[in-house]
Amino acid sequence: MPQRYYALACQTIVRPITEDVTSRENGRAVIKENLDAALTLMWKGLGNNLGAVRLVTFPEMFLTLAPLGWRKRPSSDWLDLACVEIPGPEIEPLLNAAREAGVFIGANAYEYDPRWPQRYFNCSFLIDPN
Repeated sequence: MPQRYYALACQTIVRPITEDVTSRENGRAVIKENLDAALTLMWKGLGNNLGAVRLVTFPEMFLTLAPLGWRKRPSSDWLDLACVEIPGPEIEPLLNAAREAGVFIGANAYEYDPRWPQRYFNCSFLIDPN
């Protein structure tokens, strides 16, 4: 018989990367702020259910929101300010949280892949607890 488990869907409040974010450093600060808030929500949601929950999910674009108001700027700006490498330093806290909680984490981010310069991808990914 299949093992029963629970899932935790975290609906986060996201600070968007808007036109006023003008440097890579500021963009990374917004991503970190959103990631910290998401992980805090995850740990609160797990609470006494640690062990019963096997899957935690975060919504699409939970690190940045969509590139709203960006039509007047080149896509290279969005690439520089809001895209992450997977794996990479911005994703590392998710890897650590999955390992520590013993859960799979499903998430989504705008990804930069150096094999495809000048392009970014709306990427969904799954992290295992190992």
